[in-house]
Amino acid sequence: MSLFMFNTKLQSQLEQTAEEAVGRRTMDRSCELALGALVTAGVQRMETEGRLGVKDVAEARSNLKRFINEMKVEAVFLGHPDQLDYDSFQAADRTIEQERHANPSAPATWPFWPIESAANES
Repeated sequence: MSLFMFNTKLQSQLEQTAEEAVGRRTMDRSCELALGALVTAGVQRMETEGRLGVKDVAEARSNLKRFINEMKVEAVFLGHPDQLDYDSFQAADRTIEQERHANPSAPATWPFWPIESAANES
């Protein structure tokens, strides 16, 4: 038995969401791994917290799309609009975190969680 049991259906759904959001852009291996880890962490957290309802999954999908869209914006700024890489992943993460700190009511995406839930963890 694995120590890391998680919902493979949800994992697949979110991976599909990520693929659709990335679209025709290429993604280097380090970015693929980071995005895959983000999805896995999100699924594990959703399971741990019992957040597997239709609304929770919809929110996770929306937040994942938002994160990937921010990666696309950062890729343009980094000079490679057709390729997502680890630099664009990190830049998107920093941008979203800066938004959260500047506006505490802004939705959090890491990992697929509304800010109210993140505040409850402290």
